[in-house]
Amino acid sequence: MFYHYRQNNSGGDFVVNDNVTYNVIIEANNAKQANAIAEAVGLYFHGFGDCPCCGNRWSEAWEDEEGDSTPMIYDTPAQEFKETWAELGEPSVYIYYADDRKETYYKGH
Repeated sequence: MFYHYRQNNSGGDFVVNDNVTYNVIIEANNAKQANAIAEAVGLYFHGFGDCPCCGNRWSEAWEDEEGDSTPMIYDTPAQEFKETWAELGEPSVYIYYADDRKETYYKGH
């Protein structure tokens, strides 16, 4: 199953690098495993250093969350999702597959 993590612009900015971007999708057997993989690639769930008024940058998948059978962002296939915050040519979606592949979608695709 696939679990979507949406970055909150805590403190008025986003973190975009080789591991994380606006949307991160993890393929895993369950939410607990997806959360562990997400942390391994650079997401964090306890808000250390995040803006107290804006909230945490990342939120964990709920343990009873079932995930999606394909990579989705708000009921839209990940490859079709248009991230409004991203700059043209900037990575807007990273998908981490269980077989260690990583797929990237850019604003403008």
